[in-house]
Amino acid sequence: MIDIQSRIGAWHRQIFGATCNSIFERVHMKLDEEYREFLRAKQNGDIEEEMADMSICLFSLADRMGFDLMAAIEDKFSTVSCRTDQIERDKARGIE
Repeated sequence: MIDIQSRIGAWHRQIFGATCNSIFERVHMKLDEEYREFLRAKQNGDIEEEMADMSICLFSLADRMGFDLMAAIEDKFSTVSCRTDQIERDKARGIE
């Protein structure tokens, strides 16, 4: 999966330049926009494209920061998947 991250990172550098001073702000704004589009897409069933757009934002940021996002996801899922109290943890945070 690092290959797709590298490809996205190379594309991002080509479009936005090798050094992008406001990369965090840019990706945050773009991710926010894509999330709003995802919420709208839930109603017409076109959520795959919007989820892909959000993923591209995250992969581009991870590439700029120099870490493998898929490895981070796998590490985190190893932790989360062992939890037997996830529903209770979510409820404690107001997520139902």
